[in-house]
Amino acid sequence: LNDDPATSAEVREILTLAKQDFNDISPEQERLIENVGKLFKDLNGTLKINGSKKVVQVFNKMRNRKYDMSIPNKEFRVVGFPDVGKGFEMKARVIAKDSEELAFEATTMYDAMDTYLDKLAQMHRYARSVLGKEAESIILTDIEKLVALDPDKELKYRFISDGDPAEDSSKFYLRSVVDAKRYKLYDNGLVLYLGLMAVNNYALAGNVNFHVVDFQLTDSKMELYLLENNSKTLKGGVKVETGILISNSEIADGSVRFDLLYKISDGDKTVRLTGDKVLSFAHSWNSKVIKEKLDGLSKLNDFVEDIYS
Repeated sequence: LNDDPATSAEVREILTLAKQDFNDISPEQERLIENVGKLFKDLNGTLKINGSKKVVQVFNKMRNRKYDMSIPNKEFRVVGFPDVGKGFEMKARVIAKDSEELAFEATTMYDAMDTYLDKLAQMHRYARSVLGKEAESIILTDIEKLVALDPDKELKYRFISDGDPAEDSSKFYLRSVVDAKRYKLYDNGLVLYLGLMAVNNYALAGNVNFHVVDFQLTDSKMELYLLENNSKTLKGGVKVETGILISNSEIADGSVRFDLLYKISDGDKTVRLTGDKVLSFAHSWNSKVIKEKLDGLSKLNDFVEDIYS
């Protein structure tokens, strides 16, 4: 409740840093970031969200280099399936364009291995079954033959690295695979910016204040928990606080959600719950439609009244 709110300039800096995350940002992604930055009027002063300053600071410390590449099948070479402890992952070599020179190696994470195998030939269940029988060579041969059938077909790959790519110690990971024209990159930075600005607009319109109660962040997912500063005491001394949970998944064609958040206490025990969806939008939507969705945050009032009832 007493933590500092972020200034509007600090929140806007998120978009500047979002550009710097990319090793080679595409024109489409640069336009998307610019369009998102135009959705809200410039504000002076601070947000009506206590603790948002710390959220921005934490987010800005967590930097991964991102690489979005459209690669033809012939330049993406699967070389093995290491067992990383929780199951098999896939290791691949990316070959420099028009040469046999190795650009870098990457290991899959999340469901990138299964997605790649399914886009190749709906074969991830078959592959995992064969790998379980310690017959990796069979799968490698199958992949080689399938790639040869359509060597120029392109997929879009999202890689991340855990350090400076110029350093030998830096490791690359393949996080997702999608069709070449589909991936809209509403990364955590853009969603954090949209969420903070939308909630601040709601707070200004309703003359209320919020505070951060939790912030969960990984390289791919984000959850920001916000509660209004004012609580309401109902019959029997039950105290209720209401707010909103903003969540995002960067993986493949993820989506953004704003869900009702509420906290109930009877003096002895406290429980924090999420309720109905207030609004959501898919990464494939354009920024204008998303702004219209975010304006619907005013519906939060109705959900809050339902909780009190």
